[in-house]
Amino acid sequence: MASIQPRIDIDDDDEEESVFETIERLLNTPVLNSYAVVGDILPRPGLITHPVMYMGTLVRIGYEPMPPKLTKSIFGRTQLQLPGFFTYMKYIAQIDGFWGCYRGLKYNIIYSIIYQFTSINVDRYQKANYYPELRIEDAKYIDTNHLARSIVCDSMTRIVSLSVAYPIHLIMIRSMAQFIGRETYYDTLSGAISDIYETSGLLGFYAGFAPYVIGECVFIFLESSLMYTLREKFEQFGIAKSNSSFITNTFVNIIARTLVYPFKVVSTVMACNGHNCRSLAASAYTAPEHLNWLECWQTLWSRGEIKRGSSIWWRYQPITSSLMFPMQPIIRMPNHLKGF
Repeated sequence: MASIQPRIDIDDDDEEESVFETIERLLNTPVLNSYAVVGDILPRPGLITHPVMYMGTLVRIGYEPMPPKLTKSIFGRTQLQLPGFFTYMKYIAQIDGFWGCYRGLKYNIIYSIIYQFTSINVDRYQKANYYPELRIEDAKYIDTNHLARSIVCDSMTRIVSLSVAYPIHLIMIRSMAQFIGRETYYDTLSGAISDIYETSGLLGFYAGFAPYVIGECVFIFLESSLMYTLREKFEQFGIAKSNSSFITNTFVNIIARTLVYPFKVVSTVMACNGHNCRSLAASAYTAPEHLNWLECWQTLWSRGEIKRGSSIWWRYQPITSSLMFPMQPIIRMPNHLKGF
C-alpha cells in the first residue's frame, strides 16, 4: 500500500521575503572590495529627465533651429521669445523619433556609475582617515571650523570624482551635439575616444573641464555657507529643523545652482569649441575659437548669453544677442514647425 505523503504548504510570505532578502544582499554587496556597494552606483531615476539635459546642452552650445519671435514684456520692452521645451523636443522627435530624445543616454549612465563609485570611495576614505569628525550627520553645521573642513572635504571629493569621470561627460556632450551635423563619430565609445585623441590628444578629453569643476566647487561653498547661515537664523527664531529642512535645502540648492550656472554654459561651449572639435558641425555654433575659458566667458557676457538655457519653459533672448539672427540650421526644419 502506497504511503500518503504529507502535504507541505508553502508560505508565500516566506518566499517573497527570501526574494527581498536576496535583492537586499545584492544591493549591499561591495563593488571591487571598496566602500561603495552595488546599490550606491546603480543609475538614478533622475536619468528619465535626460531629454531636459539634452535640450539644455544644445541650447548652451548655441543651437537654435527655430527662429525666435518678437514679443513685448509686461513692461513693454521688446524682446525675443525662443521655443520652449516641448516645441524644441518635438522638433528633435520629428527628426530622430521618440528615442532620439534620449541621444547620449548610454554615456550618461556610464558617467553616473563612474562618478558615484569614485565619489563615495573618496568621500568615505577622507572621513575615515582625515576628517573623522565629519562622519556624524550634519556635523558641518556644528561651528564654522567644521563647516570649513566639510567644504574642503566635499570639494576634494568633487574634484577627484570629476577628474575621473569627466571624459565620459565630454563624450556625452559631443554625442548630443552630433544632432546638429548628423555625424556618427561619437555613436560608439571607441569611435569617440579615437576622434578626441586624433584631434586634440590626451588633453582633449578635458576640454571645458576647468570651468565645470570650478563651478562645482563654488556651488559647494555657496550651498554649505547659505545652509549654515539659515540654520543659525532658524535656531535664533526657535524654528524646528524638521519643519524647515526640506524647504530650506530646496531653496538653497536653487539659489546656488542659479549663481554658478554660467560656469556650466562656458564649460559646454568650450567642450565643442575650435579645432579640438573640428570633426563636429557644432563647433561652428560656438565660434569664435577661444584660447581659454575666461575669454569664452567674456565673449558670452558681452553678448548677453552667459545664462542661455537657464530656463527651458519661458525662454527669452536680448535683442543684442547673436542668436537674433542665428545660423541656418543644418537640418531642414519640418514645415509644420515653421513659425511655431
